Amino acid sequence: MRASRPSHHARPVAFTDDGLVEAFALEVERIIAVQWHPEVLWRCEEHALTLLRNFVAAVSR
Repeated sequence: MRASRPSHHARPVAFTDDGLVEAFALEVERIIAVQWHPEVLWRCEEHALTLLRNFVAAVSR
């Protein structure tokens, strides 16, 4: 399987152990995309809770 590459506007910010991009951020927009489920993991994973808190704060503005 060929690895895909994000747009030059996208900055990869999280990876699997084998190098697959799991999350990216767009520099030109306020968008973060993740390939996991922070809404499920927030109770046991601090990074998921941080992501959800920041999301709620951003959409509350």
